[in-house]
Amino acid sequence: MGRTLVANRLLAGSACGKRHRGRPLNSVVMRLSKVWASFTAVATVVALNGCSFLDRRSDIAYRTLIAANGAIDKPSYSAAISAKFPPGSSVEALRSYVAESGGECHTRENGYWCEISYLAGICYAAMIGIEVKVQTTTIESTRVEIGGLGC
Repeated sequence: MGRTLVANRLLAGSACGKRHRGRPLNSVVMRLSKVWASFTAVATVVALNGCSFLDRRSDIAYRTLIAANGAIDKPSYSAAISAKFPPGSSVEALRSYVAESGGECHTRENGYWCEISYLAGICYAAMIGIEVKVQTTTIESTRVEIGGLGC
């Protein structure tokens, strides 16, 4: 027997002649698809953020090390450098820190003088200077200076 046009339209695109009707999904399936979409969105955000929803480390470091006028707070920065690179620690670790911060160290008679520019403009640069006294390859002492250059 031949099929009618309506039967052909219902069977179009089906495998093995099974019928496909254009019925809407029932409410349970629709609810599950919305839950799945929400779960997928949350999983994507978590994957992109590395499971971290809150990270205030930069703000805390900034408020600790920067004075109200925008300059480096010398006592706080000096204490941080002394704690991070105490006497007896490797001078190479401090030199790496300076290099990774965009600065450079120059050899002196008893150690190094390191400079890091932290703020610069057309005719000025605000800088951190770190005097490092060295005994062989270890730090003997550090002293921090805050200053700048201008034209």
